[in-house]
Amino acid sequence: MPAEIRHTVTVKKTGAEKRKTEKVNMYFSHCPFCGEKLAKDA
Repeated sequence: MPAEIRHTVTVKKTGAEKRKTEKVNMYFSHCPFCGEKLAKDA
């Protein structure tokens, strides 16, 4: 499940704020509720 994370970062040299976008994959290998390992669907 792809997701985009957008956040503001302060540039060290200039002190200006810059908007960044990171693309991540929200694939779970463990259950977020109980912590058990999930079986892969192959």
